[in-house]
Amino acid sequence: MLRSVDYSTGSAHSPPSWLVKYVLPARGLGMLYGESSAGKTFLAIHTSLCVAWGVPFFGRKTKRGGVLYIAAEGGSSVLPRIESAEKALGIAADNLTGPCDPSICRAPIRIVTEAPNLSRDGDPMRLIQTIRKAAADFERQGSRLALVVVDTWHAALGGADENSAADAGHALKPLKDAVEEFRLCTLILHHPGKGAERGARGSSSLLAAVDTSIELHVPGCVGQGAKTADMTRRATVIKQRDGSVGDALHYRLRIVTIGNDEDGDPWTTCTVQWCEPPEDSTEGLRDNDRMLLEAVSASLADACGERAKLGTVRLRFFNSLGAGRTDDAQRQAWSRALKAARKAGRVAIGNDDEIWIPSPIEQA
Repeated sequence: MLRSVDYSTGSAHSPPSWLVKYVLPARGLGMLYGESSAGKTFLAIHTSLCVAWGVPFFGRKTKRGGVLYIAAEGGSSVLPRIESAEKALGIAADNLTGPCDPSICRAPIRIVTEAPNLSRDGDPMRLIQTIRKAAADFERQGSRLALVVVDTWHAALGGADENSAADAGHALKPLKDAVEEFRLCTLILHHPGKGAERGARGSSSLLAAVDTSIELHVPGCVGQGAKTADMTRRATVIKQRDGSVGDALHYRLRIVTIGNDEDGDPWTTCTVQWCEPPEDSTEGLRDNDRMLLEAVSASLADACGERAKLGTVRLRFFNSLGAGRTDDAQRQAWSRALKAARKAGRVAIGNDDEIWIPSPIEQA
């Protein structure tokens, strides 16, 4: 028998609970995707440490808890990255709580340096057993397992077909089971499809299954172009089952020296450094032109990062114009704004009446 509840008007309901306020749910599946070298792992490590320390994440409240970081792609190479990130974050934690020993002030962090195999030929029970053991060990230390990070989805699939809904569903099952059994958050790191504006790679069943989806983008640099540390990164919440979308976090990477390699040359890594968002690209635009871009952006967010329907954007634009204009005046305003935006390369329209904001390569 399936679980059911009776509904009655006025019955008490609980608001959503957050691990990272408005970013990651306390209980659910999350996905962070972005191109290679965009800085996914650095952001995931920073998130993990903010949760373990219980310190704000880009100014957003966190719930303190233990972290299980599954380094399926990087293995033990994430260890010096975590150590460097903890040193950088420790300064902020000291400012908030006073100087303390990280082993006491933060919840435990455990790193899995072996990739799980979540394919049909693999053994997902090994992952479940690993999560259960970490949860039990953390509880004995007076903490609770709050976050499981899978870095990356492709490496954890063990050769399964990313484009297969059946393979994705099979691989997701142990992660969903962990969410239900331990009431935690699982964050999957993934890559985008062809073209940074086309959403996460592989089967759409993955996006459908997650509660939260965060797109990581380096404005002005897509594809195989070099993404230097000083470039601004933008992480945007494009899906939130129990919250609003569009929340954007901006940061750069700060290069830090770990030590020296065997030749005596500097051995470096990066840490996350919050920064102000870049200047508003709509500055100087006329009101109608700005309203058009806002309507496109809102419609893309509702479509979870995919192309938006032209009709949906048009209705949003008409609503922004407000009352007092005739239908003909609305259509003229829409036509002029759309023509100007297309001419300037700020939007693109496909043959199937879909509209999107082109990437820098498409604009060139």
